[in-house]
Amino acid sequence: QNGTQALVDAVRAHVPAYDNGYFLVGPELPDISSSKIRTLLRQGHRPENLAELKKMLHPDVLQWNLTKGPYAPAPAPTAAVSDGQLGLFTHLRGSPPHSTSLRKRPTPSRASEEFLSPPVVVPDGSEVRLLEISPAPGFGKISWETQGQGYVQLRFLHAGSGTTVAVVRRDDGVSSTPLR
Repeated sequence: QNGTQALVDAVRAHVPAYDNGYFLVGPELPDISSSKIRTLLRQGHRPENLAELKKMLHPDVLQWNLTKGPYAPAPAPTAAVSDGQLGLFTHLRGSPPHSTSLRKRPTPSRASEEFLSPPVVVPDGSEVRLLEISPAPGFGKISWETQGQGYVQLRFLHAGSGTTVAVVRRDDGVSSTPLR
Protein backbone atom coordinates (compact mmCIF):
# COMPACT_ATOMS: atom_id res chain seq x y z
CA GLN A 1 0.00 0.00 0.00
CA ASN A 2 1.19 3.48 -0.88
CA GLY A 3 -0.90 5.25 1.75
CA THR A 4 -4.01 5.64 -0.39
CA GLN A 5 -6.39 4.65 2.42
CA ALA A 6 -4.74 7.12 4.82
CA LEU A 7 -5.21 9.83 2.16
CA VAL A 8 -8.90 8.94 1.67
CA ASP A 9 -9.49 8.97 5.46
CA ALA A 10 -7.80 12.37 5.86
CA VAL A 11 -9.71 13.86 2.93
CA ARG A 12 -13.04 12.54 4.24
CA ALA A 13 -12.31 14.16 7.61
CA HIS A 14 -11.23 17.55 6.21
CA VAL A 15 -12.85 18.06 2.78
CA PRO A 16 -16.64 18.43 2.91
CA ALA A 17 -16.98 18.03 -0.89
CA TYR A 18 -15.35 14.59 -0.91
CA ASP A 19 -18.55 12.56 -0.84
CA ASN A 20 -20.53 14.69 -3.31
CA GLY A 21 -18.51 13.56 -6.34
CA TYR A 22 -16.33 16.64 -6.80
CA PHE A 23 -13.22 15.12 -5.27
CA LEU A 24 -11.90 11.94 -6.81
CA VAL A 25 -9.13 9.61 -5.73
CA GLY A 26 -8.10 7.10 -8.38
CA PRO A 27 -7.10 3.52 -7.72
CA GLU A 28 -3.76 2.78 -6.15
CA LEU A 29 -1.21 1.83 -8.79
CA PRO A 30 1.95 -0.22 -8.43
CA ASP A 31 5.28 1.59 -8.38
CA ILE A 32 6.34 2.08 -11.99
CA SER A 33 9.80 3.40 -12.70
CA SER A 34 10.04 5.54 -15.83
CA SER A 35 13.81 5.02 -15.73
CA LYS A 36 13.31 1.25 -15.83
CA ILE A 37 10.87 1.61 -18.74
CA ARG A 38 13.37 3.71 -20.72
CA THR A 39 16.15 1.21 -19.99
CA LEU A 40 14.03 -1.72 -21.21
CA LEU A 41 13.00 0.18 -24.35
CA ARG A 42 16.63 1.12 -25.11
CA GLN A 43 17.69 -2.53 -24.79
CA GLY A 44 15.51 -3.48 -27.73
CA HIS A 45 12.51 -5.63 -28.39
CA ARG A 46 13.66 -8.78 -26.60
CA PRO A 47 10.91 -11.11 -25.30
CA GLU A 48 11.97 -10.71 -21.66
CA ASN A 49 11.85 -6.90 -22.01
CA LEU A 50 8.42 -6.99 -23.65
CA ALA A 51 7.04 -9.18 -20.87
CA GLU A 52 8.29 -6.70 -18.26
CA LEU A 53 7.03 -3.68 -20.25
CA LYS A 54 3.56 -5.23 -20.59
CA LYS A 55 3.31 -5.19 -16.78
CA MET A 56 4.12 -1.47 -16.61
CA LEU A 57 2.50 0.15 -19.67
CA HIS A 58 -0.95 0.30 -21.17
CA PRO A 59 -1.00 -1.76 -24.43
CA ASP A 60 -1.55 1.33 -26.60
CA VAL A 61 1.33 3.17 -24.93
CA LEU A 62 3.62 0.17 -25.35
CA GLN A 63 2.64 -0.16 -29.03
CA TRP A 64 3.38 3.54 -29.64
CA ASN A 65 6.77 3.28 -27.93
CA LEU A 66 7.71 0.22 -29.98
CA THR A 67 6.58 1.62 -33.34
CA LYS A 68 6.67 5.42 -33.27
CA GLY A 69 8.28 6.63 -30.06
CA PRO A 70 11.88 7.64 -29.50
CA TYR A 71 12.91 4.00 -28.91
CA ALA A 72 11.33 2.62 -32.08
CA PRO A 73 13.71 1.22 -34.69
CA ALA A 74 14.76 3.81 -37.26
CA PRO A 75 12.86 3.39 -40.51
CA ALA A 76 14.77 2.51 -43.64
CA PRO A 77 15.39 5.31 -46.15
CA THR A 78 12.34 5.71 -48.33
CA ALA A 79 14.13 6.50 -51.56
CA ALA A 80 17.54 7.01 -53.05
CA VAL A 81 19.03 10.31 -54.11
CA SER A 82 19.46 10.59 -57.86
CA ASP A 83 21.59 12.91 -59.96
CA GLY A 84 20.61 16.53 -59.61
CA GLN A 85 19.40 16.10 -56.03
CA LEU A 86 21.17 16.89 -52.80
CA GLY A 87 19.06 14.80 -50.47
CA LEU A 88 15.75 13.76 -48.98
CA PHE A 89 14.59 15.75 -46.00
CA THR A 90 11.51 16.22 -43.84
CA HIS A 91 9.85 19.62 -44.05
CA LEU A 92 9.17 20.78 -40.51
CA ARG A 93 8.21 24.36 -39.78
CA GLY A 94 7.19 23.41 -36.24
CA SER A 95 4.93 26.40 -35.60
CA PRO A 96 1.70 27.80 -37.03
CA PRO A 97 0.72 27.61 -39.84
CA HIS A 98 2.59 24.23 -39.82
CA SER A 99 3.10 24.51 -43.58
CA THR A 100 5.19 26.50 -46.03
CA SER A 101 4.22 28.01 -49.38
CA LEU A 102 6.82 27.50 -52.10
CA ARG A 103 8.41 30.65 -53.51
CA LYS A 104 9.34 31.48 -57.08
CA ARG A 105 12.69 32.92 -55.99
CA PRO A 106 14.91 32.64 -52.91
CA THR A 107 13.78 35.81 -51.15
CA PRO A 108 12.58 36.57 -47.62
CA SER A 109 9.88 38.85 -49.06
CA ARG A 110 6.34 37.94 -48.03
CA ALA A 111 4.80 39.73 -51.01
CA SER A 112 2.18 37.57 -52.73
CA GLU A 113 3.91 37.81 -56.11
CA GLU A 114 6.95 35.95 -54.64
CA PHE A 115 4.96 32.74 -54.15
CA LEU A 116 4.04 30.14 -56.76
CA SER A 117 0.71 30.56 -58.48
CA PRO A 118 -1.32 28.47 -58.07
CA PRO A 119 -0.01 28.12 -54.52
CA VAL A 120 1.91 24.98 -53.55
CA VAL A 121 1.74 24.51 -49.77
CA VAL A 122 4.01 21.90 -48.14
CA PRO A 123 2.64 20.64 -44.78
CA ASP A 124 4.84 19.75 -41.81
CA GLY A 125 6.08 16.16 -41.97
CA SER A 126 6.27 16.00 -45.77
CA GLU A 127 9.29 14.37 -47.40
CA VAL A 128 10.91 16.75 -49.89
CA ARG A 129 13.90 16.54 -52.21
CA LEU A 130 16.52 19.26 -51.97
CA LEU A 131 17.55 20.14 -55.52
CA GLU A 132 19.94 23.02 -54.92
CA ILE A 133 21.18 25.39 -52.28
CA SER A 134 20.63 28.94 -53.39
CA PRO A 135 23.37 31.57 -53.45
CA ALA A 136 20.84 33.69 -51.52
CA PRO A 137 21.63 32.83 -47.88
CA GLY A 138 19.28 30.44 -46.12
CA PHE A 139 17.26 29.18 -49.09
CA GLY A 140 17.10 25.99 -51.10
CA LYS A 141 15.10 24.78 -54.06
CA ILE A 142 12.98 21.71 -53.31
CA SER A 143 10.71 19.33 -55.11
CA TRP A 144 7.64 18.02 -53.31
CA GLU A 145 5.85 14.93 -54.62
CA THR A 146 4.22 15.85 -57.92
CA GLN A 147 3.10 19.21 -56.61
CA GLY A 148 5.98 21.25 -57.97
CA GLN A 149 9.30 22.88 -57.25
CA GLY A 150 10.08 26.07 -55.43
CA TYR A 151 12.21 27.73 -52.79
CA VAL A 152 11.94 27.37 -49.01
CA GLN A 153 14.04 28.47 -46.09
CA LEU A 154 16.61 25.76 -45.34
CA ARG A 155 15.84 25.97 -41.61
CA PHE A 156 12.58 24.12 -42.35
CA LEU A 157 14.40 21.08 -43.79
CA HIS A 158 15.38 18.46 -41.25
CA ALA A 159 17.36 15.27 -41.51
CA GLY A 160 15.45 12.27 -40.22
CA SER A 161 17.31 9.85 -37.98
CA GLY A 162 18.13 6.89 -40.18
CA THR A 163 15.97 8.17 -43.03
CA THR A 164 17.79 11.07 -44.66
CA VAL A 165 19.93 10.35 -47.68
CA ALA A 166 22.20 13.16 -48.81
CA VAL A 167 25.01 13.86 -51.21
CA VAL A 168 28.12 15.84 -50.30
CA ARG A 169 29.52 17.80 -53.23
CA ARG A 170 32.52 20.06 -52.76
CA ASP A 171 33.52 22.76 -55.20
CA ASP A 172 36.75 23.76 -53.45
CA GLY A 173 39.03 21.06 -54.90
CA VAL A 174 39.07 18.98 -51.71
CA SER A 175 38.03 15.38 -52.36
CA SER A 176 36.71 14.43 -48.90
CA THR A 177 34.73 15.83 -46.00
CA PRO A 178 35.21 14.60 -42.41
CA LEU A 179 31.96 14.08 -40.49
CA ARG A 180 31.69 15.60 -37.03
